Parts: sequence; C-alpha cells; structure tokens
Amino acid sequence: NFEDERFFKVKDEIRSKFRALLEDEMFAHETDIFIISETANEISKDRASFLNSKYVIEMKPFSIRPEAEEIIAKRGIALLPDIFIKGILNSIYFEEYIKKEKEYKEEEIITKLKKKFVEIYRDTLGIGIAKNLSIKKSSYMIALGRIMKLIGTKGV
Repeated sequence: NFEDERFFKVKDEIRSKFRALLEDEMFAHETDIFIISETANEISKDRASFLNSKYVIEMKPFSIRPEAEEIIAKRGIALLPDIFIKGILNSIYFEEYIKKEKEYKEEEIITKLKKKFVEIYRDTLGIGIAKNLSIKKSSYMIALGRIMKLIGTKGV
C-alpha cells in the first residue's frame, strides 16, 4: 500500500542516501575552480581529501570545515575564503559606482581592479606565510586590523 508510512520513510531514506552520494561525487570531479556557496554542501575533511580542483572559492562563511582547510592547504589547492572574495566584490561595486559618477573607461576600471586584487592577494598571502596562517585566517586578521584602526581613529 503506497499510503503506508513505512513506504514514505524508506523512500525518503533512499532519496537522502542518493543525494549524499551525488554530493560527494560532485567534489571529486576535476575542475579548475570549485565554488562552494552553501553550508548544506560544506567541505568536510572527507570531502577535502578527494577534492580535485586547483582553486576553491568559499562564498558563504563556514562552508569549509577547519580540518578541511588544513587538508586543502596540504594538497596545494588555493583557497579563497568568503571574507577575501567579499572584499574583492566590494571593490568591484565601488569601482562600478565611481565609473558611473566620473565617466571612467571600462579598461581603466579593469586595470585598477586587477592591480587591487593582486595587491590584496599578495598582502594576505604574505601575512599568512610570515605568521604561518591560512589565507582565511590572514584575511580575518587584516579585517580585524582595519576595524581596530577605524575604532582607534573614531574614538569608539
């Protein structure tokens, strides 16, 4: 009888296991860039061990477990954390705003953004190397430093 609760329970259990299998397989596909954008598909230490990408971009906070970050770093996969990406996106939004206000040419904006991106990445990576931190922790360190500086200048 299809109205039986047991049928729906088994059906949901099968669906759940199938979905988990598909999600795990998704991490093993070879890609240049893997973008993780939700915590439901977070990168755990198990998934990090068979991740097959050159770069991982984290678009949502806490979608990569700390133990997975270590595995990703040891495997030589570049991780660009959410805070880093959001800083870049804010720069892009600001440059777009300036472009509209001051009649900048698109090539000028792209050149400025590339320069800014490389500068931010180099600074973040430099701090990480000097202090033996991941890019994520380095990004947080820079952000907290900027907040502390702002608090100091505003006298908050």
